[in-house]
Amino acid sequence: MKITLLQVGKTRAKPLAEGAAFYRKKLAPYTRVQSIVIPDQPVPQPLTASVIEAIQDKEAQAIIKRWPAHVMMTALDGRGEAFSSLEFARWMEEQHVGGQSHLGFVIGGVVGLSDAVLAKSQRVWSLSRLTFPHQMVPMLVWEQLYRAFRIIRQEPYHY
Repeated sequence: MKITLLQVGKTRAKPLAEGAAFYRKKLAPYTRVQSIVIPDQPVPQPLTASVIEAIQDKEAQAIIKRWPAHVMMTALDGRGEAFSSLEFARWMEEQHVGGQSHLGFVIGGVVGLSDAVLAKSQRVWSLSRLTFPHQMVPMLVWEQLYRAFRIIRQEPYHY
């Protein structure tokens, strides 16, 4: 299986970037990983609904252009379905058993994903009902992917 994480905006906070790299590296024995970073759009003030929509539309065009063909896309959005770690691992295992050889996850920019990206996605996943800093989300996704592989293989997880 291959995992692609497409994110809008580079993780600028060094500890969070290092955390994401840590979990990407830990995934190496389980799967091939690919990280794609799309430049984020400047966010002018005042931030109005029309400005948010314009930013989301520009970022959506870049996301759709860079998305690898034939990849099951899962968008991360607070309105999506929440899973326990065990439920997420079971879902990943079902995808693999069902013939999905490449799973993808997309993280929007600071103003979120457009409706077009959400509609194109086969699944919309919410990490939590809590709100997390945008820059923290890639690290959390890589960690949950690593955790899922450990659960699937019935291996202990201590950190």
